[in-house]
Amino acid sequence: MALILTFGDWRHKPEHLHHLLEAGYLLGTSAQIADALRPDRGLNPRGLVAMVHDEADVTAAASVCDALGLPWLAWDCCGGMWLTARRLGAQAVLPSETSPPELEEAVAVFLPEREAPDGGSAPAFRSYRAGETILVDAESVAEVRSGIVAMRTSHSGGSDFMMGLFGPGDCISGHHVDAGHVGLVAHSDAQVAVRPWRDVATTWEYAERSRRLQTYLARWYSVQSTVSVEQRMVGILTLLAERFGRPAGAGWEVIDVRLTHQHLADAVCASRPTVSRALHELLQARMIRFQGAGDHRRVDLRRCPAGDTGMR
Repeated sequence: MALILTFGDWRHKPEHLHHLLEAGYLLGTSAQIADALRPDRGLNPRGLVAMVHDEADVTAAASVCDALGLPWLAWDCCGGMWLTARRLGAQAVLPSETSPPELEEAVAVFLPEREAPDGGSAPAFRSYRAGETILVDAESVAEVRSGIVAMRTSHSGGSDFMMGLFGPGDCISGHHVDAGHVGLVAHSDAQVAVRPWRDVATTWEYAERSRRLQTYLARWYSVQSTVSVEQRMVGILTLLAERFGRPAGAGWEVIDVRLTHQHLADAVCASRPTVSRALHELLQARMIRFQGAGDHRRVDLRRCPAGDTGMR
């Protein structure tokens, strides 16, 4: 059983403590932190979770973890402490509304076993429901076995953009948390394994996956820089058709991904009303068509000769 140290006043969060205990963690309070430093105790804490309300709390938690040589998570109870916590070494900063299951997942991802397992073991895939966040730290990669995963970025001003959609076989690197937070979300139900970067980085297979992924991302960002919303739409749909498309007859290709107007707005960096107007223009130009309804609604793209966007 893994020992997790807690720092701060947890009296108002008993449900979170109970959830960690039920998940199989041993919990040590701040009163037991000194014991963890004693070699005769034989304790090997995996990390520390600190409830912080102000800079003094963050500084104290960081000092304790520096002394113990432990990774730590900051739980920003009042908001506004994430920059300070990240600057002082927190692996991640959890928002005040973090639920018990979200806390458990953050502990599992950001406070992993301190000794790496022997190489050669098969990755452990976990099932995610559509809309669930996939936590990946900066030293890990997410390997997709099934389903579709979205990379998204959110900024303090509230803007939220899609930076790519990924499918089976893709390995997606984690990112440091910063002012433009980049994260992964299950776009559909998916199976994903989070693996230490060092376990896969030296393999030829990962190098080839990484090369393909970088090319795909470069093309995605290039499309997002196009001035015309309609051209951005066609460019993104073309990329998705290459990865998730299948023939639909008579020069059409169905993109087998659920794409709402909001998904497309996030992908082309435009407002939803603007995207609705652009979709109408593309429908009128017979560049796209729709089939199905609800969760089964799909976009068909009319494939054009190379260099022809279909827009005049």
